[in-house]
Amino acid sequence: MKYKFFYLLSLFGTLCWAQNHFELNVISKNYHVSIDIATCNEKECFGKSSVNLTDKKTSEKFPALISDNFTFTIETDSLNLNKAKFDEESQSLIFEDFNFDGFEDLALINKFSDNSEKSIYDIYTFDSIQKQFLMNEGMTTVVKDNSAMFTVDSERKRLIMYLKSGCCLYITKEYNVIPERDPLKVYEFEEDTRDRETVITKKSEFIDYKWFTKTTKYPREVYYKENNDENTERN
Repeated sequence: MKYKFFYLLSLFGTLCWAQNHFELNVISKNYHVSIDIATCNEKECFGKSSVNLTDKKTSEKFPALISDNFTFTIETDSLNLNKAKFDEESQSLIFEDFNFDGFEDLALINKFSDNSEKSIYDIYTFDSIQKQFLMNEGMTTVVKDNSAMFTVDSERKRLIMYLKSGCCLYITKEYNVIPERDPLKVYEFEEDTRDRETVITKKSEFIDYKWFTKTTKYPREVYYKENNDENTERN
């Protein structure tokens, strides 16, 4: 799943410590979002930020989410300099139900990792009892440990990581979401394609509180033929 958005923002004046104020009306199904952020130039905004959420139905305002390293790219309209929009690829705010409780949650970019292609997120899940967004330490740790954002499999109620190491090692990790606990890794699949003639896979599954691992070596042409045939059948 790709998290892309393309939303118009209104750029106002200075508020408190923030130099730039943005209003987002359609980024979330349930919340109106406003952002006060310290610094903007013609291409991006960055620095200390306050992200404020308001319930669209009840107009209830939630406690602000504060970040020291929030960042997103912008594009300005040369005909109207008071208009700006998130870059389509920025993925700075992601609204989705991460813990499968029926409430929309939020992933907020905090900083970029050493690899500029990978982003680090803080994960906030909505607490229906306290009526506010709280940092989910377990999910945030999963993101930071893997230097990548997970995708959501709502049917199986799992968080999935698709990772790549070097040129030729592909890794998939799956985590079960358990109420009141950190995400539990239950599956990992490695696909090693470094050898020109063979592909080595390693599948690990957590079953009945134990890890079971199977390593298989395939001739390269056989492996890709089997996978192509499987994908064709699924389609």
